[in-house]
Amino acid sequence: MIQLHHKSSRIEITEYEPSTGALTIFFKRGGTYEYKDVDAFDYDAMVMNPSIGKGFNENIKHKYTGVKV
Repeated sequence: MIQLHHKSSRIEITEYEPSTGALTIFFKRGGTYEYKDVDAFDYDAMVMNPSIGKGFNENIKHKYTGVKV
């Protein structure tokens, strides 16, 4: 599992399991969401973006369905 802490106003931590594509995002104000079957390319594009929030919006938010946990 890859766990990253972010210096972001929205996202505190991301956890990604490459073998299953499970992505968990811990938002600073809004809970924790799980995304299933996230492609490694989309995950990499999100975390490599200079703004993790922008990367999330561009690569995850509108492509995968998140479930609040």
